[in-house]
Amino acid sequence: MRAPPAESHLENLICERLQRLRLRRQAEYIENGGGYWHNPFTQRAIAQRLGVSNKTVNKWENDLSHHPRSLARFDQWARLLGSSLHDELAAAVAEKITTGDLIVRALERNEVGETPV
Repeated sequence: MRAPPAESHLENLICERLQRLRLRRQAEYIENGGGYWHNPFTQRAIAQRLGVSNKTVNKWENDLSHHPRSLARFDQWARLLGSSLHDELAAAVAEKITTGDLIVRALERNEVGETPV
């Protein structure tokens, strides 16, 4: 079984970050009294502004799209959410490194529930 291409993994990281950012912006909008129906951060509203269907945005966010996704489109999506592709990539890398470091440290201290041999 072949590993997925690096671009696919990168795209998945970006989509995951953008989904979390969109949901955070959507919740903030509602908490500030904006309501749901005219919320500019729903999948439908984002899709309209990107020129795609809301089903496409849903597939991107849930890693169900098998079509190549363009980094330019991701940058446009990030900017609609008040961010940039560069910022989201940097945050995704930092998050993965931090998570990886924590796992390595836990393994070194034998804190993952494994019994020593």
